Amino acid sequence: MSKVGRAAYAASRARLEVVTAAKTISKNESGELYAIDAGGAIAITLPTDPESGTRYKFMIVDDVTGGGAVTIVTQAARPFQGAVAFSDSDGANTDVVKADGDAANDDVLTLQSTTEQGSWVICVYDADNTRWLVEGWVSAATAPTFA
Repeated sequence: MSKVGRAAYAASRARLEVVTAAKTISKNESGELYAIDAGGAIAITLPTDPESGTRYKFMIVDDVTGGGAVTIVTQAARPFQGAVAFSDSDGANTDVVKADGDAANDDVLTLQSTTEQGSWVICVYDADNTRWLVEGWVSAATAPTFA
């Protein structure tokens, strides 16, 4: 008799970490959920040695304040590719901010100082194409940017 195929096991809970200051993430933290509580500028640096499928989710749990922005940074050799949906705070404008994987222009994602709680971004590393695939939704008075 052959065995019944089974789906890969996925844990039912993600490890949660509240981030209130600059953070450099290691590849061993893959699968974590980062709750961003920014009272000012916070830089989050993705790992320099990710493996394919390395994944992080970032959620803004309190409005970004203090005039600072939240930046998610990678190396130019591993740029972002994907899109983040944006809705301004009063809901009058919606747009999509895209990153096309350009090593010179897509290695920093900035969530502006007006970013509101409930905004989120997911980053997954694609080793075959040497890119961080990115998706998300941001509510803010100012659109997020890739640079």
